[in-house]
Amino acid sequence: MGCEQYPEGATRECAQEGCQRRKELQTMMKHASSLLGDAMESANNPHDGIVRVYKPVRYDMGGFDESVHPEVHGMHRAAQWFVNDILNKQRPRRWLSLLGASGVGKTHLAEAVAAILKKERPSWLVQCWKWQKVVSIYRDGDFGIVEHLVENPYVLVLDDIGAENTTEAVRSMLVRIADGRLGKWTLWTSNLLSDDIGKTIDVRIASRMYRGDNVVCEVENAPDYCFERKRRLS
Repeated sequence: MGCEQYPEGATRECAQEGCQRRKELQTMMKHASSLLGDAMESANNPHDGIVRVYKPVRYDMGGFDESVHPEVHGMHRAAQWFVNDILNKQRPRRWLSLLGASGVGKTHLAEAVAAILKKERPSWLVQCWKWQKVVSIYRDGDFGIVEHLVENPYVLVLDDIGAENTTEAVRSMLVRIADGRLGKWTLWTSNLLSDDIGKTIDVRIASRMYRGDNVVCEVENAPDYCFERKRRLS
């Protein structure tokens, strides 16, 4: 695209500056299109083993920087597909598990997913729970929290599983929740990889994360961006 004619009375320098800004904007747009190519692939093509028949929409994840590392980019893309699938009532309902290194944005994405769904579908019960809070409620004697998490949320986000000291009672509670949430929209986050979840919590939970159309994103090699940011600012 050529540069438009500059308005009468404007200086040639201003016009050239405007033209340069437009060129820079076009370059940025091309870069963005390239970055989003995989995420916005044709809905007729399979993604993560799922065939979608709707036009995908790119949702704002609150300034999340998806370009920092390929694993983080993949996690971001999976979160957006998860939102798209829920809003388009894709079947079967499934899980998304964001696992691995701390400080890479798993909780940020989980909270962004919940916020988008609450905004787009305010009548749906979308709940985001910290696992430590669930364990605390359970230990205080409110055992109904398990039934609530299984039965009530249309979409459940359970953040940071494995963060608490895992007793037999806590493991049993988590297995009950996992069993009850099969076939329901559920997003898990953990600083543990699936192998570690199988070893330190329960192998049945790790197995269910991969069942059917459930999607697992494991981040092993991305740096801790929270720590890196703090170090740069100090």
